[in-house]
Amino acid sequence: MTLERLEVGLPDGRAARAETENRRPDPRDGMAAVLASHPGYSWVWTDEIRCQGKECGASLEIPLLNSTPLVAHAAFVHHQEKYLQQSLTLSRAVS
Repeated sequence: MTLERLEVGLPDGRAARAETENRRPDPRDGMAAVLASHPGYSWVWTDEIRCQGKECGASLEIPLLNSTPLVAHAAFVHHQEKYLQQSLTLSRAVS
């Protein structure tokens, strides 16, 4: 067996890395999906916001004494991150 023949049969280091990277889930794709399914929120009451996602509609409680737009935004970002983590966990299990 010649060296040339071995090179054809074995994957190049760069090609193997690219193949491995293609199998990994891309967080940007997951975040795009989360942003599409959880686009925003609206205030329901002074201590509650609701996700405007068509299939979600989750009610998120905001501390009554600290119900500011900044706290509401942080609660909603945490809500989105939870779904992003689920998305990435599922896509890793499928790969």
